[in-house]
Amino acid sequence: MNRDTEIIKLRPAIPIAGTDGKTSKEEQFQNKIVRPILKFQHDIIVAIIMEEVIGFHKHYDDFSDIKKDATIEAMIDKNQRLKNKLFGSVISLFTLEEFELYKTIKGDTNRRILQMVKQRVISTLN
Repeated sequence: MNRDTEIIKLRPAIPIAGTDGKTSKEEQFQNKIVRPILKFQHDIIVAIIMEEVIGFHKHYDDFSDIKKDATIEAMIDKNQRLKNKLFGSVISLFTLEEFELYKTIKGDTNRRILQMVKQRVISTLN
């Protein structure tokens, strides 16, 4: 069994613009690799975030929608342990070749991962 082949098989197909040669390597990496992984990992990512949010905010369910959104954004932005869990849930599904590329564009990719996670989770919970 080849790990890389099996990982790629797990990813859902997502028809997305911006995967041609006219976009930056960071954007291509985001659209071809990160987006499918985030879609595949969506349920576990939501569960990870909600575990952290409820652990810190016992009355989260009583918050207004605006306060819930702000709370989730703040947790993702400020909680390093949560960020590490989120990055791990994505990076663990990279192939070795993808991981080598990721290391060269890590800062930009991590920023993109967090932004996409925030958007996905907030839109799911509203």
